[in-house]
Amino acid sequence: MKIEHTICPSCSIGCGVDIINMAGRAVGTHPYRRHPINEGKVCKNGREAYKLTKHRLKHPQLKTSKGFKKITWKEAIERIIEEISSRTPIYIITSGAITNEEAQRLSKFARKLKIKLALYSNFPRANYPQINIKNIEKYEKIFILGDIINENPLLGRRILKAKDKGADIIAIDTKITRTTINSTRHYKADNIIEILKGELIRDSLIIFNKKFANETESILRLSESKGIDFIPVFEECNTRGVMEHIPPLNEKMIDEINANLFWIIDPFSRITLDNFKSEFLIFQSAYESKISSKVDLVIPTTIWCEKKGSYTNTFGITQKFQKILPTPNILKDSKIFDEIIEGLSQR
Repeated sequence: MKIEHTICPSCSIGCGVDIINMAGRAVGTHPYRRHPINEGKVCKNGREAYKLTKHRLKHPQLKTSKGFKKITWKEAIERIIEEISSRTPIYIITSGAITNEEAQRLSKFARKLKIKLALYSNFPRANYPQINIKNIEKYEKIFILGDIINENPLLGRRILKAKDKGADIIAIDTKITRTTINSTRHYKADNIIEILKGELIRDSLIIFNKKFANETESILRLSESKGIDFIPVFEECNTRGVMEHIPPLNEKMIDEINANLFWIIDPFSRITLDNFKSEFLIFQSAYESKISSKVDLVIPTTIWCEKKGSYTNTFGITQKFQKILPTPNILKDSKIFDEIIEGLSQR
């Protein structure tokens, strides 16, 4: 049995966890006690991160008139080459759950083949600040947009510690949530920016999640004009890192795209869009999802503990991790891209 350190991929906070490795199988997870972000604490998703290694897609599958059938990797790559060479326009949509290194390789691959590429995120590209999570406890006012305490418990823990030290925790949400219940004040209103303008002081912090991502540009302007800090809580473990290499598109923008070929790369099967307008749809993931039943070709992918790489968390901190578990019979993305490029060059 080995205890091996890694980064939790469950959200964008970037907590440190230890995987219990029993003869090449993940059988449990413990919080990493010396990690500066979670300091030995872990939420339910972190405790169950090892379960992400279970129930995996292991073989490429092609849709036929009789349903899906297993095919070899050679057959899958040949089919992708055939589709890429005969269709245009082509769009690749990735989630923020790939590593920084994979995002860089994917960007190069798309540029070489002149394929359009986008990150699925409701957050726009922006000059996001780098924040020390320990400093959250020092602010006088913390404005929370979204149910942060419930959805990101380790960040919520820091917010509650700030409250214990006298911070004014102001929740802005039209719904009653765990965050609004634990705040000192709750604005049940839609006029978010007007509330912020009236309440902000110099020593303020704004924390907001994807539900309020459309307010990012307004919050940026407020930050610049009043000199206050803000933290966007991104959707996936590496949305912020992927955004450095791949431009984001939100759900509405993606719904408006018409492509003859869509390739969705989503390791944790969290993209819920089902309105892709495409003649041929490729879905690359570690698991089945409601999307996988609607596509033409399914190809498996590796997950974080089966490779080395890095994630950039919501605070702007990049953390490296090592390969812990053996890779299943799954081709790495770099190998897939290389074989596609080679195959296309021979046509």
